[in-house]
Amino acid sequence: MTDPWAGELVRLRAFEPDDAATYAEYFNDGEGQRLRGDKFPPYSLASLTGFVNTWAATPPTDDNIRLVIDVGGELVGSLRTFDADVHNGRFSFHVSVSAAHRRKGYGLDGSRVIMRWFFGELRYHKCVQQVFSFNDASIAMHRRLGFTEEGRLREAVFAEGALHDEILFGITAEEFRDR
Repeated sequence: MTDPWAGELVRLRAFEPDDAATYAEYFNDGEGQRLRGDKFPPYSLASLTGFVNTWAATPPTDDNIRLVIDVGGELVGSLRTFDADVHNGRFSFHVSVSAAHRRKGYGLDGSRVIMRWFFGELRYHKCVQQVFSFNDASIAMHRRLGFTEEGRLREAVFAEGALHDEILFGITAEEFRDR
């Protein structure tokens, strides 16, 4: 058996207190915030250290988890799952990679790892994702993963002074396995 948290390029792992400074730099990147849909002013290192320490000290209690995307011991991004609905077998995740590490396949590989875990270990059936229409890299990644565009919320997101669509993508466990 292989490590379920390891992909070809990345390993997903828990946050550690030592991740705070790298996470703060990554979290406060303005372009990354826009791509994530965050509408926060910059956070101080002290406040983000508090978040990271809490995440590091608190074990997961359900399938909504927050993980580091690690490459060779370095935090290059994060991945969190949310809306994990065990009753209906549906979940979503959010993946984000720091500016210096974008377009290297780390988000794609981390996404495969989490989908393999949810579909292959936890018996979830469907992953549903929401992607902003201005995020070309995320749209391409989801299509590469085998997601199908299932709908579009027109003019649902405001960014850079304009309204943008939110694209709804979905993939089933069977579709993921068949890729």
